[in-house]
Amino acid sequence: MNDFLEAPTAQDAPKQTSSVPWTARVEYKSGKTPQGFAAAALPEQVNAGFSYYDKEAKQRVFLGAFTATIIAMTSGVQGTVPDGDRYINYWSNLVFDTRDQLIEVSRSGDPVVKVATGIYNQMKEDLPDGVGYCKVAICYIHETMQFASFNLTSALEHSIKEAIGTATGKKAGQINLFNLFELSTRFWAFRFGSTFQKRTKDGYIWQDKGDMFFYPVLTAGIVTAEKFDFLPSLRSDVDTYVEGYQHKLNRAIPDGSQAPISALPRSLQASPTAPPANGFESLVEPMGAITDLGVGEGETDSLPF
Repeated sequence: MNDFLEAPTAQDAPKQTSSVPWTARVEYKSGKTPQGFAAAALPEQVNAGFSYYDKEAKQRVFLGAFTATIIAMTSGVQGTVPDGDRYINYWSNLVFDTRDQLIEVSRSGDPVVKVATGIYNQMKEDLPDGVGYCKVAICYIHETMQFASFNLTSALEHSIKEAIGTATGKKAGQINLFNLFELSTRFWAFRFGSTFQKRTKDGYIWQDKGDMFFYPVLTAGIVTAEKFDFLPSLRSDVDTYVEGYQHKLNRAIPDGSQAPISALPRSLQASPTAPPANGFESLVEPMGAITDLGVGEGETDSLPF
């Protein structure tokens, strides 16, 4: 039999990069509004909504109506801590499972300081107040053709769960966002139509009492790889990033144990327009058979932002 195996070249080597594959970091602000101003308040008056910072234009861009397909759900560490008259930002790499994947926490400065590396549960007590666990959805935004991360504040997470729950006949508390990827060719997507609903901090309808928060009104459905064949490739890019970063950290810590926590300043140790939407109707399909959505604890994590 002829030997048809060829020697591998550099281009055949498995990808092992720790570079972030998405290009935008979308944040959602709910625009906390005191009771006395809440009744007449408009979202734009309190900067409520979805936005990201455009590094090239050096300005914040607000997203109008859009549809975002969820490519992956990840976790990490984030937070902002006051330090005198300035603020210090904390962030980490993202992982699929905080129970057995390493997280490297950094804080802003000149130079940037690596604060801790290890398993989240082993380091969380040593992190400053206001810095902790967060969920991040990696999404493809169809209208702007952007690959972006969405930091899940409690308001945004609740709204996504509520939209999926409405589409599947389940309560929002029964939806576990980490169990949405049973099929590799069908992806959950959420659609924002530039409308909001006034809610309380806990997600109930605001009834003229207490602080008010703007929650995004979302709908949810399924987007298929049959129509958008690049979606599995984007998922592969996320896998490569997460695995590549784990490889990098495991090389630095061969046994996977936690690296020492860096000394923190004393002040940190104490508490202190997208284009118009087009073709929405043809984008999201009927769900058909529903796979296991994950009936979890129904908890909403307390996020540091």
